[in-house]
Amino acid sequence: MFVEKPPCLSVSEGRKLVDLASAGRRTLMMAHRLWYRPAILKLKGLVDDGRLGRMQYMYSNRLLPGEKRSTPNTESDEECSTNACS
Repeated sequence: MFVEKPPCLSVSEGRKLVDLASAGRRTLMMAHRLWYRPAILKLKGLVDDGRLGRMQYMYSNRLLPGEKRSTPNTESDEECSTNACS
């Protein structure tokens, strides 16, 4: 089950989500768009293959070309994933 952020507003709601997923024999996953982006998947592949050595810590900033904005823009994100940013 994919859930969007925030998944719930209380601990009791969170427990209900976990119970629901468990009863349906499903994996409960937080939606995290960046994890499935081509650049992130490529980096994970390099780490998994050992091509970057033993990873101890990694930090990244999300940088997109264009005007700085305070909230994510889905259209720009989608355009970036299919064009120059991938």
